[in-house]
Amino acid sequence: CEQRDADEFLARFFDIIEPQIKGSKEEQKINNIFYGSFAYQNICIDCPHKSERIEDFTTISLQVKNKHSLEESLDSFIESEILQGDNAYYCDKCEKKV
Repeated sequence: CEQRDADEFLARFFDIIEPQIKGSKEEQKINNIFYGSFAYQNICIDCPHKSERIEDFTTISLQVKNKHSLEESLDSFIESEILQGDNAYYCDKCEKKV
């Protein structure tokens, strides 16, 4: 018996079921339940310019160690961070890394 994690199981499940439900009313139900999207945003700290990239997902990886609830894990997942040094964000409006 081969051990697999939940993410691998779900990916395999979708690989199998998607061709079978393509174009049916069940396809929309599955999409509403299992698919989502989130936005990555870069916001310049020197001007009001922001860039945004939407990404679809079926699963997300949450930090659970030292978290007391699912809500705390989700808050940590969407927490903002300041990009500095090599990770600095290039603002097209300011024409510099900020």
